[in-house]
Amino acid sequence: MSDDDEADEIWRGIVERLLAEDERIELKHAFSSPGLRFDDKIFAMDVKGELVVKLAEGRCEELASDGYARPFAMGGRQMREWVVIGPERAFEWDALADEALAYARRASATRRP
Repeated sequence: MSDDDEADEIWRGIVERLLAEDERIELKHAFSSPGLRFDDKIFAMDVKGELVVKLAEGRCEELASDGYARPFAMGGRQMREWVVIGPERAFEWDALADEALAYARRASATRRP
């Protein structure tokens, strides 16, 4: 099995698991890619076979500083709370998707009255 096939299988597993876990999680397209949303805010997506997650800016910098990941850019603009993890690290996607969901849940809790 290639890295791409394994990454696709892992992404599908993440989607199935998280959709079953919480009714506030939905699968919708974001930036022309399949993405997971919590309370309609995107927190993880599959962009061309790579996992893109929203995490605290410092955590994104930490992951990127080790060469483990890279910043996510959209339209030439670097998104400070988004990081890309390639298929060669797909074995860590589950944990990072969970971390991104926890970050989305904290953000949602602060937005609610």
